[in-house]
Amino acid sequence: MGPLGIDAADVATRSLPFVVLALLPLVAVAATALAKALVVTAALRTGLSAERLLPGPVVWMLGFLLAGIVMLPTFEGAWTAFGQPEVDLAAVGRAALEPWLEFLGRHAAPEERAFLAELTGRSTGDPLVVVAGFFLTELAQGLHMAVAILAPFLAVDLLVAQALVLASMTNVPAQVVSLPIKLALFLAADGVHLLVRGFVESYP
Repeated sequence: MGPLGIDAADVATRSLPFVVLALLPLVAVAATALAKALVVTAALRTGLSAERLLPGPVVWMLGFLLAGIVMLPTFEGAWTAFGQPEVDLAAVGRAALEPWLEFLGRHAAPEERAFLAELTGRSTGDPLVVVAGFFLTELAQGLHMAVAILAPFLAVDLLVAQALVLASMTNVPAQVVSLPIKLALFLAADGVHLLVRGFVESYP
């Protein structure tokens, strides 16, 4: 009991849910597939030059869908731990974290974990090193996928711009011409399925 008659343990217990809620956005980005998914979907939107056609909420929802497909087995494993008849809350928490840390460790590049372990003086199996290594790995892989997405769209933009110059139609915005062409090529190649399949299969 504190000097003002306040139970510090009770205050800590009551504030814990709010702390967890405040940390959820950070966890969602750093410890799930969401960061890479948002980089990939943003690259698609940028490559198509379709900021108005694909508004932000649509890009976010596609990112959540991609991340949800990848993370579903991990979510199910963590949720199963909460269904166990276990009285010790700490034991339940550890059991719920096991499938999550296993997923993060499996997809965190060893070189990233080694780099962070050397930088921080912690072991490569430390949870903070695993989470940070996973995030850096996801960011790098997301940027690699972004390059693969953007390159063909850039080629179309360059060809359209060159064609407009040759046709003496420089007063016509290149984006007006290239957008339907890029959309048609993307749909003809079954781009949505390719995007989803490529993203999911990047998590072996």
